[in-house]
Amino acid sequence: MKTFSFSFFVLFSLLFVSGCQQVRSEEPKNISENQQDDIASQNSPSEAEKKRSLYRDYTAEEFNQIKGTQPFVLFFHADWCPTCRNWKDMILSQTENLPSNTLVLEADYDTETELKKMFEITSQTTVVFFDAAGEVTMKEIDPSFEIVQAHFLP
Repeated sequence: MKTFSFSFFVLFSLLFVSGCQQVRSEEPKNISENQQDDIASQNSPSEAEKKRSLYRDYTAEEFNQIKGTQPFVLFFHADWCPTCRNWKDMILSQTENLPSNTLVLEADYDTETELKKMFEITSQTTVVFFDAAGEVTMKEIDPSFEIVQAHFLP
C-alpha cells in the first residue's frame, strides 16, 4: 500500500508540475486595439493636463521666465465677472483648435494692482498679447477666439 501511495503521490506531483509549466510557457495574449489605446492614453497627457499646460495662473516668476522666449497672452480675470468666465470657458473648451505653443497666463484683476498699472489695464477681461521677443503687440478687451488663435500661429 505504501508503494501505491508513493507512486500516486509522484504521479500527481508530475502532473501538477507539468500543468504549471504549460501555464508558464503559454504565449502572451494579443492586446486589442482598444486596450492599446487605453495604455497609450495612460502614458500621454490627458485633456485636463493639456488645458493646465496652456492655461495657468499668473506668477511674477513665470511671467519673467517666459517673457522674451515665446508668444503668450496675459488675461486679466475677475471671478465675479461673467464675461471673464465665458472667455476662459471659450479658450478651455477649444484647446484642440489652438496651436501647441499657446500659453495663457491668468492674472487676478482684483489683486494684481501693480501689474494693472504696468500695462494700463482699466477693465477686467483685458488680454495683453506678447510676441516671442516679449513686446506687447496688442491689448484687447474680450478678444475673439480667432484673434487668440491667430496670435499663436507662425
